[in-house]
Parts: sequence; C-alpha cells; structure tokens
Amino acid sequence: MHIAILTFEGYNELDSLIAFGILNRIKQPDWRVSIACPAPRVRSMNGVVTESPIAVSAVNKGSNMKHAFAALTFAVLGLMTPLAMSSEPREAAAESAARAWLALVDAGSYDESWSAAAALFRQNVPKAQWQSAALNARGPLGALKARALQSATFKRTLPGVPDGEYVIVQFASSFENKASAIETVTPMKDPDGTWRVSGYFIR
Repeated sequence: MHIAILTFEGYNELDSLIAFGILNRIKQPDWRVSIACPAPRVRSMNGVVTESPIAVSAVNKGSNMKHAFAALTFAVLGLMTPLAMSSEPREAAAESAARAWLALVDAGSYDESWSAAAALFRQNVPKAQWQSAALNARGPLGALKARALQSATFKRTLPGVPDGEYVIVQFASSFENKASAIETVTPMKDPDGTWRVSGYFIR
C-alpha cells in the first residue's frame, strides 16, 4: 500500500506533515507513505518549505502498486495575503515550523529533516553526521506518545551563532521507551523570511 499525501502551495502543516509522521509509524513490509507535490518544493501557510520526493503526476502512473490518497490540501492563496502571513506572532510561526520538522524526525525521515532545516544547520552539520546523530538520539526512544508545548522564547542573540531572529521552543514529550523527555528545538528566521529549525536537543 502506497499512501500519497498530496500537498500543495500554502498547505497546513497539521494536514500534511503531521499526518505523514503518524502514518509512517506503521511498520509493514508493503506500507509506504510519501508526500507528493506539484512542484519540487512547496511552502506552507506558515512559511515551512517541504521538498517532495515524488511528483503528483507520478502518483497514478505506470505502477501496480495501490495508491491511497490520505490527504489533499489546497491553497486558497487569494485569501492569504503576505500581510496576513507576516502578522502571525513569531513564536506561533516558529512553533509550527518546529512541529512540522519534528514530524519528519518522528517518522525517521532524517534525510528530509536535514533538507528542511535552516541553512545555518545544514552548513554546520553534514547530512551524514545528522543522520547518525538523530538515529542515535531518537532511535532507542521508540515511537512518540505525546508532545506538549512548554515554552517559546524569542531571542536575537544566542551563543555561538550569528545574531538573528530565533525562538527557543521547548516541548515536554514522552516516547515508547522514555516516559519523560524535554525536546528543545530552535527555529530561526532564514533570509527568505521562512522559519526553519537551526538546532535540536533532547534530554
């Protein structure tokens, strides 16, 4: 079974990335979940950029594999002006970016989480290093059980990184093999105005 989550420009992260993370928890030999987009990259209503491993046009072409359309999210861009998007509180936008990125990590999609991270993150942490670190940190914990926001704090300066716009987001989380954990995710506002994750720590 191949579930294609159709995701379009202006999508809602709750409809696409979180659904992707939940569906990917099912471990069956014939089970596969993908995000399918009409373009190589699409941007959410909160500015989160997602890269598509498969195109929408490929979902129904030349395959004996069964496809299920799990989610279909449309952009009504006429109702979403740049002013409305920019008026969203930065802490809320950063939290949305953090949750969408964590959904990729929860699903074990470490390649995609690296690609979706901030440029600063990708410059400082090679993809292979991130894959290894993420697997070592998250793999033993098992599946996510719950995640609740504890705090979101805006900062313009942080140790060891250039000045900018950052939000330190902390979640109280529980996993299959760890009842209580604190996840610290630090989204930053990239030069293109998109909030992307620049750091992640779990204890």
